[in-house]
Amino acid sequence: MFISVSSNYSPIKVFEVNLKSPLSGEVETLELVLYSLTVETWLSRNVRKKPTAAYRVKATGEDIAAAHWTDEMEAFYKECAATCTPVPGAGTRLTVGGKVMVALAALFILFMAFAIVKELTYNRWQKADATEEVTKAPVTGDEYHIGLPIVTYGPDGEPTSRGVNILWCRVVGTEPDGSLRLKMTEPLGANEQLDGPFAKEVGADGTFTAVFRMEAAKSSSSYPTIFFQSTGSGERLEVFFYGSVEKAKRPAK
Repeated sequence: MFISVSSNYSPIKVFEVNLKSPLSGEVETLELVLYSLTVETWLSRNVRKKPTAAYRVKATGEDIAAAHWTDEMEAFYKECAATCTPVPGAGTRLTVGGKVMVALAALFILFMAFAIVKELTYNRWQKADATEEVTKAPVTGDEYHIGLPIVTYGPDGEPTSRGVNILWCRVVGTEPDGSLRLKMTEPLGANEQLDGPFAKEVGADGTFTAVFRMEAAKSSSSYPTIFFQSTGSGERLEVFFYGSVEKAKRPAK
């Protein structure tokens, strides 16, 4: 990021002294002009505490470069500078742009603090409540967002891709062996069909049987893995759960 810096010199006091001039080698009346130095960016404005100075020959107005100052000139400058230190208005102040940046930084810090507190409190409570609901034993009427294996066909009737389509499936009953009967409650996408051995397990009415299973979370920041395992091919059908009940389960009413 490019930040422009400007320096401004403002005269604050003029002293006269008779000293040997390094330009002529003769004693002449020299003027010592003290300046306040202001360094300004779009963020801040800083007035230096100690004045800067320049010597010139009074008779001709010719400037004397600081590199040519004699010891007497240097000593006189220090003496005069001490009487004008600190210069009026010395210090650092924020410009309008600086105040805006400070305000934005403060808002960012507050936002981050809020996000951290939210993550450590509300989000954890919400996650715990969601996990408790989704890991409950299924009952008739519950719906789960389940990934079903599918194959997609192109216009020529040839398979173009294989993957998973996440669809809502409702628990419609319990089998004598304790497994659950589920039913797809929404259709597959265009040109999609169920894939693999699992496809043969799904009836014409969109029902299939499976066992509800789960695996514990691998860390405190992750979620338990919840899935249904089909009773025929043993296909693992994962529930789409990442901390939100709404996207994973619709409890029976």
